[in-house]
This record gives sequence, C-alpha cells and structure tokens, in this order.
Amino acid sequence: EAGETAARRLERDEDLGKLERMLAEQGRMQRLAQDDAETHADARRGYEELLDKFSLHEFLIRRGATLDTTPEFLSFRRAFEPAWHLIADLIVRLEEVCRRYIVPLAVIDGKVLAEMAFAAHRTQDALSLENLLSSMKNLESVSKLIQQPGRQFMGPDGMEEAAVCLQRHYRGFRVRQQNKYG
Repeated sequence: EAGETAARRLERDEDLGKLERMLAEQGRMQRLAQDDAETHADARRGYEELLDKFSLHEFLIRRGATLDTTPEFLSFRRAFEPAWHLIADLIVRLEEVCRRYIVPLAVIDGKVLAEMAFAAHRTQDALSLENLLSSMKNLESVSKLIQQPGRQFMGPDGMEEAAVCLQRHYRGFRVRQQNKYG
C-alpha cells in the first residue's frame, strides 16, 4: 500500500507539473497575442496617419448617397474634423443634386470642397450650383447629365417637381398676359 500511495503521489505530482506547464504556456501565448494586438493597433494607427497626411481626400457619392465608410472618406473626415459641420452641409447639398439629377457616380475632391466651405463661411455667401459642382473630379460627365433637358424630373419626386414647374410657368404666363392686355 505504501508503494501504491507513493506511485499515486508521483502521478499526481507529474499531472500537476504538466498542468503548471500548460498554464505557463497559455499565459505566454496570451502575452504574445496581446503584444501582437498592440503591434497591429500601432500599425493601423501608423497607416491612418500616413493616409491622413498623403491622401487626396477624394470620396464618392453614389446614387445620391455618400460612401462614408471608405478609408479615403474617413481620412478626409479626420483631417477636417474641426470644421466638419461646414463641410457636411456642402456634402448634403451635393447629395441632393446627385439625387435630383440621378447622377450614378460623382467623385468629389474633398480638399476643394473644404476650401469652398471655409471661403463660404468667411464671406457668409451661399455657394451657387456651379461652384458646388466644381468640387467634382468627374465634372464633365456629371455636367452632361445635369444639362439634359428634363433630367431633374427623373428623380424620386420628379412627377411632383414637374407639376410644380408647369404650374409656376403657367401662372407666370397668365400674369404676363393680364398685365399685357389689362
């Protein structure tokens, strides 16, 4: 019996030793994983800093909605965060134009848009449609779409906009006729 007890103690000690080695290995693996995660976070932070510094800050408006999850847009937003409220207003206006004229894709130069936002804020002037469109990199193709007659009535509220336009022109015609013939 004494021999069996000693054998069991040896087995138990060996099992405890194995368990301690396994726990030590797990701890080492967790430390390596944590170090690896910190390294990746530093690398991601470095990538974002480089992107913010060297980015062209171009972003896309597709079918009237800004693609705001692209790395390029996120970098643009980080770079101009202090004045983002000014820029966001212009982005909303660009989205409305793209939606109204059913522009499939507009490439926006964020740096030009930011300069426009700052200038408009300084002078308290509203930007014209032409000024707003000048921030587009693909201005030629977008302006071809916008200049098509009746294109503004093809959007989601096109029928109502067309009816309002017809009513406005007819009422103006009637007023001119009444003034002409008294």
